Amino acid sequence: MEDRWVSALLAPSLSWKPSARSATTKYPRRRFANEALAWQLVSQPGAWAGFRSVADRRAGSRATWEDSNRVVEIHKMMGAIGEQAGLCWTIEQDAQRFDACRGKISEEHHTLVLRALSESAGHFLLGAAHSLGNLGLRLALLDVQAAQVVRTARKKADFSPGTDDRRAWLPLNDSSEILAKAAAGSGNTPLTRVATAVSGLAKDQRYIALNSRRGMDFHRVRPQSVPHASPKGSIWRAGNGVVTFELPDAVLDPEADAAKVYRILVNAMEGVRCAMRGVRDDLPKAVRRAGIWYHEPVARPKAARAAKRAE
Repeated sequence: MEDRWVSALLAPSLSWKPSARSATTKYPRRRFANEALAWQLVSQPGAWAGFRSVADRRAGSRATWEDSNRVVEIHKMMGAIGEQAGLCWTIEQDAQRFDACRGKISEEHHTLVLRALSESAGHFLLGAAHSLGNLGLRLALLDVQAAQVVRTARKKADFSPGTDDRRAWLPLNDSSEILAKAAAGSGNTPLTRVATAVSGLAKDQRYIALNSRRGMDFHRVRPQSVPHASPKGSIWRAGNGVVTFELPDAVLDPEADAAKVYRILVNAMEGVRCAMRGVRDDLPKAVRRAGIWYHEPVARPKAARAAKRAE
């Protein structure tokens, strides 16, 4: 039996139907897909990279066993972020396919499903964005000076590798601020560039728009995709000693615009992709600058072929 190892995977569609999987999309967004695959592949040699950070001590490398486990954790997180980004890409591609069929279905059906697909993709994208900030903190914890700042900022948090302490996993706004302060005083230039990429994402209006939309959908009232007669404001009016009751007509909430929600998603995807690329470029350099010997992982040929098939 052939020894098959799938190292990274991008599903062309969430549908199992061959017709849906084979349908082409107008915008393949290949740069985003390739970035997601690149991150997934990093998780494969994580244990080996952690072992070598201790075993291959060179040029005064100071790596400890905890540092080695941290290296493994970083690889694991990068793989997870890559999968989140990849699922976002898959659903966005399905959204394009569904939008192309709008002439065959009712407008209400189109609005309902296109919004749902866009919001689902946004869910995975926001997960990747928040994880990017936490990845930056784990990278900072490898640097002696930067680690002190991180631990001081969250004194009660357990930042040990593999921790499930919720206090150690922060939203992007918080993690980006702490990472920026930690990097600034470390003298680790690549870490500073990583912090800039993460902070830039937190301040990126494309990400902010997506995060704000998620806040409305999750914490307030998600607009319905069909016209309804339950208005946001009061149905009572008082004036001149008279109270008037208004029975409104059914209307569609302006925030239910499926095209708007989809645009927010697509714009945010590019913002997250740019941040991911910036972090990926400087992460190996930041580890080495922290005084830990680190071999930048290279995908094995078989793994590369598996990833290519998944595309």
